[in-house]
Amino acid sequence: NSTKSNFGAITGNPLVVGDTVYFQTMERNVHAVDKATGEPRWTATYDLVGAGGPSGVGVAYGRVYATLSDPARVDALDAATGEQIWMNQISGNAGEDINFSPVVYDSTVYVGVAPGSGTLPYRGGARGGIYALDANSGDVMWRWDTTTDNLWGNARLNSGAGIWYPISLDAEGNIFFGVGNAGPWPGTVENPRTR
Repeated sequence: NSTKSNFGAITGNPLVVGDTVYFQTMERNVHAVDKATGEPRWTATYDLVGAGGPSGVGVAYGRVYATLSDPARVDALDAATGEQIWMNQISGNAGEDINFSPVVYDSTVYVGVAPGSGTLPYRGGARGGIYALDANSGDVMWRWDTTTDNLWGNARLNSGAGIWYPISLDAEGNIFFGVGNAGPWPGTVENPRTR
């Protein structure tokens, strides 16, 4: 039961692999439980207070991939033991966080950032974007920004175009996603509607 989030205890779907159910709470704690009995197998505890959502995990290659909302960090955990294999804080911008389950495809972990950090929401200069990480090492292979180079002409004020839900991929590896929430939100007196 979660008492540390305004969004509820769990905001992402659990994943079932074999006889184990994996899920992540809004405090970003990752749990592995026995599918038949519900008995805990392991827990990776992060206890992030006030983390945004949704959250969730990706499971592949004997690993559980989890995101920590704020900071924008991705961890790979051993699926059998919960021990950390690697971690990567993917964004150096304190205003960017991760708000969805990672998607794993073809040895790549895809995550997206949004300018909705709980500590610095919609701060100027925060951008949405998709990251592709090597599933084995956690190294960033590429990042694709969802905004223009100068954040619509005013990088000090504007932010936005965050990725809020998991991406989709087709058989050819094409990526499909939606963006939302330009900032400043809901605007300023001088700029009630940012572009």
